[in-house]
Amino acid sequence: MWLPGEAEVRKVRFMAAGDPKPPKNAQVVVAHPDLRQPDGVPGFAHGKLGWSELQDAQTGEPRINLRVRRRGATTSLQLSKSEWEAFSGIGTVVED
Repeated sequence: MWLPGEAEVRKVRFMAAGDPKPPKNAQVVVAHPDLRQPDGVPGFAHGKLGWSELQDAQTGEPRINLRVRRRGATTSLQLSKSEWEAFSGIGTVVED
């Protein structure tokens, strides 16, 4: 997969159902229709993975703020806790 801002094509393995989430700061590609990095393809973001649990101010429900960051671009996405637990749109960069 070619990633904007990268000089070479990288191999990416997307999660299968039941796989654990990659650790924070892992190099990832995240696929979700609400994502877009400034120089990227709509629906995708790549960079270092981060997330934090927040509480919705109106409902009190837990939310997960997913972040994908790299030089010059940080993209965020908020998911409900159940959406986060079921989310498999994260691919890790596979080193040869």
